[in-house]
Formats: sequence, structure tokens, C-alpha cells
Amino acid sequence: MEKNLEQRITIKFCVKLEKSATETFQMMIKAYGELVMSRATVFRWHSQFSSGRESFDDEQRCGRPSTTKTDENIARVSAVLNEHRNVGCRLVEELTGIPKTVVQRIIREDLGKRKLCARFVPHALTTEQRQRRVSHAKDVLQMVTNTPNFLKNIITGDESWCFAYDPETKRQSAQWVGKNSPRPKKLRFQKSKIKTMLIVFFDSQGIIHKEFVLPGSTVNAEFYKNVLDRFLLDHPPYSPNLSPPDYFLFPKLKMELKGQHFSTIETIQEVVTQKLKNIPTADFSRAMEKLGDRASRCIECNGDYFE
Repeated sequence: MEKNLEQRITIKFCVKLEKSATETFQMMIKAYGELVMSRATVFRWHSQFSSGRESFDDEQRCGRPSTTKTDENIARVSAVLNEHRNVGCRLVEELTGIPKTVVQRIIREDLGKRKLCARFVPHALTTEQRQRRVSHAKDVLQMVTNTPNFLKNIITGDESWCFAYDPETKRQSAQWVGKNSPRPKKLRFQKSKIKTMLIVFFDSQGIIHKEFVLPGSTVNAEFYKNVLDRFLLDHPPYSPNLSPPDYFLFPKLKMELKGQHFSTIETIQEVVTQKLKNIPTADFSRAMEKLGDRASRCIECNGDYFE
């Protein structure tokens, strides 16, 4: 009990310093090691002290906690979600004393919330950038409408790094295991420092031109101008979902390379070249056909990113 009292005092001290519950728990791990309170307990006391509680003693309990969706319970669950947006239902149960099943119904039925993973976007678009995306998308749709063979004749291209090792995605690492088998473990690797930059251009029939930038070269405006003078389909900045290389070619190529180890830049270039040759012509044609649909979706979203 003395140890718990000491830790509760520590939690209140951290609240006075305006430390978050997560920061408080991390500091207590360093201070108390294996004797630290559970994460849920720390979060519960942090929440109570933040709400003005002064006492360090346990409250007297009479009977089981409420198992119904009362207005008070709904407000308590809502307060926890507002303070800890990543919290799980099990932790809400421990923080409030409300059973997990009731917490789930309150979150779903009364608060109308659901838990979603954050969607990463390439850039925080400004109003001007969104307007430019809309203008570009309208130009694409106009060309698609007025020129029947537009999507078959255009050439697009971009550059991207190819690594000696690019870690597999979580889905690629999934394994079939037995019913009682333990969860597979996988070491966390970073992308390798050995890499080569690929510049590639293609149309609806396949690869037209590719080149690897020489080590030490600077891909600046003058460098790229010399390349774009030969092959060009313009697209606005920060717009990978409007650029066929970004929404089709590079993801398809990189997926083939993930999880493989290459010892030299020359090996990377040989493998990348072969992978590009193996992409079916039909895939390029379908990628170009999607450009019009993506332009329409961009306009519908007022230039913002779309799913």
C-alpha cells in the first residue's frame, strides 16, 4: 500500500507539471521498473487527478459498478475518449469501472464513434495547391473527352529510389499457422543505405525509357529539364494519386522488391530492369485508363486527397 501511495503521489505531481498520461507512465517505468503500477491504473489516477481529485486513498465501493447505459456512464466514456483518443475498450473499462460490453455499446450506439487507422497523405495541401489539383484534373478530363486516343498517346514518368533492401509490408509477412501455433515473430528492419535512383517513362503500351541516375549526380531543375524535354506529362506537385508512376508503376515495382536483399547497386539495377520488363502491357493500359477516373474524383473532393 505504501508503494501504491508513493506512486499515486508521483502521478499527481506529474499532473501538476502538465504531463500527459502517457508521459507520466513512461517516467514511472524508469523510476519504478517492474514495480510500476499497470498502465490502466496510472491512466485512471491521472484522469482523476486531472479532474480535480485531491485524495490519494481508494474510494469505498458498494456493490458492482453500473452495467447500464446511463447518461452518467455515457458522459464518463466520452470524457475518456476525448482525453485519450487511442484508448481501447479494455482500458476504458479499467478507467471507468464500466464493463467492456457496455463501453462498446456506448461508443457505437450512443457516441456514434468507430476506430479508424490514420490515413497518411503526402503533404498538407494549401488552398492554392488544392485549386491547382482541380485545374489539372479538369484539363485531363477535357483532353479525355475531346481526344479519344488521349490516354493511349500520352507519356508519363517520374523518379524513385530503389533500395538494396526494402522491408516487407505486414501483409507480405503474414503466414499460415496452426490453430494453437504462436504468433510469428519478425525482426524490424530499416531500408538500406545502399540505393539507386530510377527514372522511368511509360505509356499505355509499356516502358518507353528508363535510366539510373549516376551516383553523386544531383537531380535538380536543370537535370530534370533535360529529361522532361524528351518525355512529358505534367502533373501538379504533391499529387501522387494523379501521377501514373506513383499510383501504379512504383508501387507495383516496389512490392516485387520488398523483402529481398541485394549486395550492390549494379544488382539492384539489373533486378529492377527485369521487373520492369515483366510488367504486362495490359497493366500499363489499365493504369492510363484510371487517370480520367482519378481526375473526376479529385474535382469532386475540391482538390483534396481522395481514397
